[in-house]
Amino acid sequence: MAIDPAHAISTSINVAKLDVDTFERVEADESKTIEAGAVVVVSTVLGAVGSIFVIGVWGFIAYILIGLIGWGVWSWLSAIIAEKVFGVQTTDLGEMLRTTGYAHAPRALGVIPFLGWVGAIWSLVAVIVGMRQAGEMTTTQAVVAALIGFIPYVIATGIVTAILL
Repeated sequence: MAIDPAHAISTSINVAKLDVDTFERVEADESKTIEAGAVVVVSTVLGAVGSIFVIGVWGFIAYILIGLIGWGVWSWLSAIIAEKVFGVQTTDLGEMLRTTGYAHAPRALGVIPFLGWVGAIWSLVAVIVGMRQAGEMTTTQAVVAALIGFIPYVIATGIVTAILL
C-alpha cells in the first residue's frame, strides 16, 4: 500500500480544521491506517526538530519514540475505555489509530521553536474529536477517554525524559 503524500496532507489539513466528515471518512477507510501512522511519524519528527536545541539529541530520539509508541498505546487504551467503560461496540483499534493518527498533524508546528505547545494543544483537541467520531461517543466521553489514556503517556514521557536527559 503506497502512501499518497498529497492525500495525507489534504486529509491532515481537514482533520486539523476539525472537519467531522473527514474524521468519518478516515475512520471508515481501513486502508489509511499506515498513512495515518506516516502522519504521526512526520509530525512527530518535525515537532522534535523545533526543540532539538533544548532537549538535545537523546531528547530528540526520545521525543520521536514516545510520540510513536504513545500514539499506539493511547489509541489502544481509548478503544478499550470506549468499549468497557462506555459500552461502545462500534469502534476498534484501527479506527482509533486512523482518527488519532491524522489528528497528530498539528504537532508539526513544533518545527518552529516555541510553537510546539500550540501544536500539542491543537492536536489534543483534534484527538478528542477523532476519538469521539471513532468511538461514537459524546464529547464528554471522548474527553474522559482521552484523559485516562493520556495518563500513561505522560508517565512514560517523564520516565524516558528522566533517563535520557
